[in-house]
Amino acid sequence: MANKIILKSESKSMLNFVEIVSNMKFCIMKENFKEAFEKFLRWRKDFYADNFSSRLFLLLSKADYKNTIKFLKGFPDETIVFLLWQQSHTEQEFLERWGVLQ
Repeated sequence: MANKIILKSESKSMLNFVEIVSNMKFCIMKENFKEAFEKFLRWRKDFYADNFSSRLFLLLSKADYKNTIKFLKGFPDETIVFLLWQQSHTEQEFLERWGVLQ
């Protein structure tokens, strides 16, 4: 079972996502999404950097469905960015679709 995140709605300052399988809903401030997106891009340049965010993304890359749900509860911003990247067909598609929110 794979995690699937979709954007349900967007306002001036908020993004509303839903995780399809569990039907969990997440409201994220655009500023927090931007920060998580930037952390993610730094991790993509150095997978084994020794900082909390890099280790979090590394753990997310190894997590199964149940543990990903736990990460969504504790670290929704970073986990949503990671899942959006994971479900993108290409890196370019991910950057084009979600980079505009930076």
